[in-house]
Amino acid sequence: MSLFKSSRKKIIFLILFLLVWVIILLLAVVNYRRPDTEMKIPLPLAGQEEKIKDLFDQTGLKVTNLVFHDDYWEINLAGNLTVLLKEEADLSDQVASLQFILNRSKIEGKIPSKIDLRFDKPVLKY
Repeated sequence: MSLFKSSRKKIIFLILFLLVWVIILLLAVVNYRRPDTEMKIPLPLAGQEEKIKDLFDQTGLKVTNLVFHDDYWEINLAGNLTVLLKEEADLSDQVASLQFILNRSKIEGKIPSKIDLRFDKPVLKY
């Protein structure tokens, strides 16, 4: 009789142990999130999206896509040009720098495919 009780306790213990592990695994799967490659634009920045589009429209540059990442804007312009702008920097200064770079590039006859204005010195990719 004691043998039956002992094996029964072992089976109950094993079942409870497996049940706890199944619950832990289910919680891990439910809470698993894939990292986002793009962030949704937070509400305070949503107004800046229109401001950026307006600034670019005023300069004659057509914005085809606008995406906010962690701390910068990625702006795709007509003609396969991508521009990266710092979020915390003055937008009008960055757009003025962009205009200067584009005017100079047109004079030189080499139009870049990507202009990164997030740094002190702009980075151009041809």
